[in-house]
This record gives sequence, C-alpha cells and structure tokens, in this order.
Amino acid sequence: MFTTSALRQALNFTAVERLLDEAVKEGHTDIHLSYDDFFLTSQQVKKQDPNITDHITAQILAVKATHAMCSSRNLSIISLGPITRLKGLVNQTEHLKRMEKLGFMLRLCQHLRTEMIWIQSNFLPLSEVTSDTDLMVSDLKQAAELGLACIPRIWLTYEAVSWGRGLVLGSRLGRLSGGLASLTLGWGRGG
Repeated sequence: MFTTSALRQALNFTAVERLLDEAVKEGHTDIHLSYDDFFLTSQQVKKQDPNITDHITAQILAVKATHAMCSSRNLSIISLGPITRLKGLVNQTEHLKRMEKLGFMLRLCQHLRTEMIWIQSNFLPLSEVTSDTDLMVSDLKQAAELGLACIPRIWLTYEAVSWGRGLVLGSRLGRLSGGLASLTLGWGRGG
C-alpha cells in the first residue's frame, strides 16, 4: 500500500501525478489518501480557476481529479483519513464541528469510490477529553451510524495510537453490537 503523505509537499497536480506514477512503478496497486492532501491540492485548484472561491468546491474537484489520476493508473483507493479528535471531547461545540467534518469526509469517500475511512484515537490534553467511556462509545457509535447511512455503506476503522486517550475502549467496543458493527478496531503497534 502506498500512502500519499508526500502529497503535502505537492501543491500541483503534476507533482501528484509523479507520486502516483512512483507508486505504480514500485508495484503498488492500492493507495491510502490523506484528507490533508485534499486541503492542500484544493488550494492549487483555486489558483487554477479564479471562479472557484469556496474551499469545499475546490476540495471536491481535487478529490475527483485525484480519483481520475488513480483510476488511469489502476490504483485502488482503499481508504481516506484520518479524522482526529472525534471522540470524548469535553467541548460539545467542537464535537459537533468534528462530526460535520466527518460528514464531509464521508462525502469525499463517495467521490473517491472508497468505502473506508479511519478515525484516529484522541491525543488531546486530558483536560480536553472526558474520562466518561459511555460518552466516548456514544461518539464512535454516532460516527458509525453516519457511515452506515451512506450509500454505499462506508466502513469506519479505529486506530488506537499508543499516545492516544481512551485505549481502554477496545474491550467495550468489542462487546457492542448494532451500529458499531461497522466500526472495525485497528489495533496496530502505534508509535
């Protein structure tokens, strides 16, 4: 799998195309795309077309262009992410903003024709994150329900990074059923 984190240094589609060509040259058939990549490539879209003034339209156009570039190289986009600072926020206004961002990222997944997005565990200071595991589970269930409502369904993976908050959720989430059935726990080594 090839990751596009290097796209962060690429502010034009020529550089993106070179990175995708390199992925193919190295024998990759799957690619993971970072949400931050579209934020940066959308800036280039806005520079190329002065009629595009809003960032959302520019991001969608960047996503569509990236999907076309991947398709022309037979690269499958397997996931988009990460969305961070989603679960257990003390500030509920900020939580609502993060859920709105997740909704937009789910929309981008549909344009990318990928069915997976990943949520990274929260690594904010303890003062900004609740210790209430019921609230954390509720937040993740709310996210999973948004993914389930998409057509086609978009699966959410949860990456519990070792420096994150709420690692104890693993056993709780593993016992839940229903809406969280769509939430796959990705237990990597972290680091």
